[in-house]
Amino acid sequence: SSSGTYTLDQSVSAIRNCFNITAPSVTLDCDNNQVTYATTFNGVGVNVSGFNNIVVQNCLFTSGSSNVQNTAASFTNSNSSTFRNNTVISGTTNGAAYGLLASNSKILTVTNNSISISDGGDAISVSHSVSGITSSISITDNRIVSVGALNDGHQGIVLSGNILSNTVSNNNIRTDCSGGCGANHGIWLLSVSSSTIDNNIIVTNGTDPENTGIYLQGSLGTSNFVRGNRITTGGRNNASNNYGIQVDSGAGQTISNNIITTDGFANNSGIFLNAAGSATVSNNTVISNGNQSHGVHVIGPSNSNTFTTMNLSASGIGSYGIFLNNGTSQSFTNTILDEPTNWIFLNESVGTSLTNTTFSSTMSSIRYAGTVGAT
Repeated sequence: SSSGTYTLDQSVSAIRNCFNITAPSVTLDCDNNQVTYATTFNGVGVNVSGFNNIVVQNCLFTSGSSNVQNTAASFTNSNSSTFRNNTVISGTTNGAAYGLLASNSKILTVTNNSISISDGGDAISVSHSVSGITSSISITDNRIVSVGALNDGHQGIVLSGNILSNTVSNNNIRTDCSGGCGANHGIWLLSVSSSTIDNNIIVTNGTDPENTGIYLQGSLGTSNFVRGNRITTGGRNNASNNYGIQVDSGAGQTISNNIITTDGFANNSGIFLNAAGSATVSNNTVISNGNQSHGVHVIGPSNSNTFTTMNLSASGIGSYGIFLNNGTSQSFTNTILDEPTNWIFLNESVGTSLTNTTFSSTMSSIRYAGTVGAT
C-alpha cells in the first residue's frame, strides 16, 4: 500500500490473485522466486489498476490450475510502467490464459521476458479504448511461445485500439496449433498507426487456415513501418490461406527488408494487400509455396502501391510471382521473379507499371484478364 521496492525472499501462491499493487511508484522484485496464481479460481499474478510507475521484474510466474482463466500480469490505467526479466509459464483448457494484459496504459515497457502460453489466448495483449492516443508501448527482446491443440487464435503480440507510436522489436515469436485449429498470428496490429515492427523472428503454423506472421488490420491503422523481420508461416494437414505479412485496409504502410517464407496446401501469399493503398514495399525476399500461392498478392480496391527491388518466388499449380486483382496504379521496379511457376497475373488492374523486371526462368507466363492497362 506504499511506494517503494519490495523484494520477495520466498515463492508465493494464491487461489486467485497473488499481488494487488495499490500505490504508485512501486517496484516488485521477485528475485527469481516463483509466483503461482489462480490455483483454484480465476486469478492474476500481479494486478495493477490506476497506479503509475510500476516495475515488475525477476519473477517466475506459473498458473496453478488449467481449468480457470489466468493472467500473469495485468496493467489497467497504469502509465510509465515496466514488465521485465520475467518468465511466464501458463496454460488452460478454456482458452483464456494470458501472459501480459494491458488496457488504457501508456509508456509501457515490456522487455527481456520469456512467455510461454499453452492453449490460451495472447502472450502479450495491449488495448486502448480512447482513439488517437500516443501510447508509446515498447515490446522488445522477448521470447514468446503461444501454442496448443484445442482452440483457434494463438497470438504472440496483439496491439489494438487506434493507438500511435509503438515499437515491437527484436522478439522471437512462435505460434502454433496441432489439433484442428488455425488463425494463429505472430504479431497482430488492429487499428494501430505510426508504429515500428522490426527485426523480429516469427514462426507461425496451424492445422487450420489463416496463420499469419504479421497482420495489420483496420482502415484506421496507417503509416506503420514493418522492416527487417524474418517470417516463416505454414499450415499442416492441408491448411491453406497462410500469409507472411497481411494488410487489410489501412494506407501508407512501409514494408521493407523482410525475409518471408510461407507454406501450406493452397492460397498462401508472402505479402498480401487487401484494400490497402499507398504502401511502399521494398527490398523484400519472398518464397511462397502451395497451389494458387503467390509472392505478392494484391486484391482490391488497392491503389497506388509501390514495389521496388523485390525477389519473388512462388511454387505450386496456379502460383504467380505477382498476382494483381482489382486495383489501380501499382508500380513494380527492379523485380526479380526467381523461377516462380508463373510470372505475373493481372486482372482489372489499370495503370500497372513493371520496370526493369528480371525473369530468371525461361518458360513461364504472363496472364491478363478483365480491364488491364499495363506498361
